[in-house]
Amino acid sequence: MYTACRRNFTIPGNGDLNTLPTNFRLNSLLDALPVTECKTSGVKCGNCDKTRQQSAYCFTCCSFWCDDCLPFHNGIRTNKEHHVLALKDFRDEDFENILKQPPFCAKHEEKLKFFCQVCETTICYSCAVTDHEGHAKIVLEDAAQERKLRIFRAVEVKKRKAQNKVTRIAKLGENCIQVQEEAGRIKSDIQQFTDNLIAAIEAKKNKIFDEVEKKAKQCLEQLGDKSQKIEEK
Repeated sequence: MYTACRRNFTIPGNGDLNTLPTNFRLNSLLDALPVTECKTSGVKCGNCDKTRQQSAYCFTCCSFWCDDCLPFHNGIRTNKEHHVLALKDFRDEDFENILKQPPFCAKHEEKLKFFCQVCETTICYSCAVTDHEGHAKIVLEDAAQERKLRIFRAVEVKKRKAQNKVTRIAKLGENCIQVQEEAGRIKSDIQQFTDNLIAAIEAKKNKIFDEVEKKAKQCLEQLGDKSQKIEEK
């Protein structure tokens, strides 16, 4: 079968779907859903697991924090630069930011930061120093930019090829018109030649008919004279 990323994946014989690759797009949608329902049902805090309507979302941690746990989150020095917003203050662009949040490694639950050029897959820092040690790796943003350029070049090549084919089709269309026009001219010339030939034959026929009529008239006159002379004798 295919996953959302269009990669081939074989379902194990035991039918365990938990081994499927993480669907980051679906996870982002599941994160955004509680924000829209928080006024009626509240959201589950990522720290204490309690469901509260008065909560905030940390775009850096990609998790919800209730008002009781939020001071603990903000009190950690490394969290000073985190972007935290109360759910009641959410705007449309904030929902979009949740959907655009960076994907996490399903194995280590860390942000995907690198691209392994050997395995052609995105990896986190832990993957880079363990499963992909010694492999050529680049920063994920650079890999994305490189892929964009490759796709752009491929699209441009396809566009040029398509334009060349359009030009060839147009040229063939012009050739078809020229062939049709030439065929029309030839048919017209043949028709004119045939009409002239028929007219010449018709004139020749009429001339021969006139000569035959003239000869026949002369012969009849001569025969008439002879007949008359014989009768007189």
